Amino acid sequence: PITLGDTVKIYYRGYTVDENGNETDIEGASNMLGGFDTLDVGSLESVPGFEEGLLGAVPWDHQFTPEYDLIKSGTVEPDDVMYISYTVMLPDGTTEKKTNRRIDLSDKNLDGIYGVGFENCFEGIGAPKKEIGVKLSDSFSFPYGDGTAVYCDVTVNCVTRCEGRALVIDARFPADYYEKSLRGLDVRYDVFIKSAVIYDTPEYNEAFITETLGLTAEKLSAYEGDSLIDKHRSYLLIEAKSENEESRKILSEEAVWEYYRSKTKIKKLPENKLKEIYEESYAEMQALYAAYSQYYTDFEEFVRSYYRVSSFVSAEQYLLELSYQILTEKLIFYYIIKEEKLLPSESEFSETYDKFVKEHLDYQVEFIYAEELGALKTEEEKAARIKEIEKAMMDHYGKEYFEELVYFEYALDTVMSYVTIIPK
Repeated sequence: PITLGDTVKIYYRGYTVDENGNETDIEGASNMLGGFDTLDVGSLESVPGFEEGLLGAVPWDHQFTPEYDLIKSGTVEPDDVMYISYTVMLPDGTTEKKTNRRIDLSDKNLDGIYGVGFENCFEGIGAPKKEIGVKLSDSFSFPYGDGTAVYCDVTVNCVTRCEGRALVIDARFPADYYEKSLRGLDVRYDVFIKSAVIYDTPEYNEAFITETLGLTAEKLSAYEGDSLIDKHRSYLLIEAKSENEESRKILSEEAVWEYYRSKTKIKKLPENKLKEIYEESYAEMQALYAAYSQYYTDFEEFVRSYYRVSSFVSAEQYLLELSYQILTEKLIFYYIIKEEKLLPSESEFSETYDKFVKEHLDYQVEFIYAEELGALKTEEEKAARIKEIEKAMMDHYGKEYFEELVYFEYALDTVMSYVTIIPK
């Protein structure tokens, strides 16, 4: 059974279930069509309840083995789960285009969702079996409500035959989740285990604290407790409280900005600045998509996953709205600075500016370029390479970026000092 500390490689599908038992997939909450995810159980990197739901599961019972992997050729069989793309014209004249729509042929309510005869057609009952991975030349019509639903440009991209072996986990999105529409939402996951590395759970004792965690008695001496274990627990409690306070601070700042946005009326945004922000955002997303495109069906899916949003009209429209929001907040922010005269002194500005540049450079050196710098033989080579990294960083971000950070931090601290947070 899976225990704390184990490393699992998993596929999963996240969805909601309504009072009638109907399932609705959550956009961006599935990796069934991409690469598996690697998760350290106990890292708390997932939504609350997910990792707890893995504990005690036997990997073999929920295995995603080669014979069950995504099937991209052959024919669709009864009870397959299809990932299908199509365009449908509904009786009211509206047209919908779907990409990699998940359709479980074991669901006996398919005719009610897609039209009478849909299930038999794709299960090959009374009709030819459908080829996987081939765009079907025929269009398909099914009675739907008071009219007919017409499907065309139909491709069954792939199918799976393992989804009856799912480990079902109930979880909930946290209150501070990126995507506001998902905050506090109950979610169910079907999880399939590609592989699992099982570790023995170590005993929690002084040797574990000093040898495994690398925390010395000297480092823990300032914390309360009679024994090293007690001191370590005090240390963990303080760290947890600190993280909680940081989360509270972030949520408070978000609430303040939301209040400002709701109260502010802007007659017209500077079009050239809006275009500049949009083009920067779009170029950055395209560069990221180029690096991770193998894991996503298209650019639209990547943007939804990156920003953790369930749906939007188009990626371009979403990035434009995001640019509008960024520019709006900048105008509000600079207006506050001007009206309240919230400007740091020259020495405060210089000190904070240098601090932000150093923090960004340290991150680049310690994480992004750590392996490359570690391979260099002399300190002179390392110093020269770090100088190149710093120049590239400044070229990428620009001086204006760090200047804005200085003004923002100085003004925001003052603004937040006037705020009273009232718990609900």
